[in-house]
Amino acid sequence: QYRPDYYKVGSVDGLAGVNGSLAMAYYTDSTLAAAVGYKGDDCSTFVMGFPFESITDVESRDILMRDIVEYLIH
Repeated sequence: QYRPDYYKVGSVDGLAGVNGSLAMAYYTDSTLAAAVGYKGDDCSTFVMGFPFESITDVESRDILMRDIVEYLIH
């Protein structure tokens, strides 16, 4: 349902890891990966199949961002 204060997601993307990347999170209602991470010698990346802005709980957003940053820098 549309609300001006909420980022509505029409559909999410299921992700697949390749070339050494790992599924980092799964959607609760399927076996599709919701997030994939990769750590290499020259670069690291973290990709989600849904917009970060769609997470409405502030504490959950903060925890997720902290975990992503920790994954990327360690």
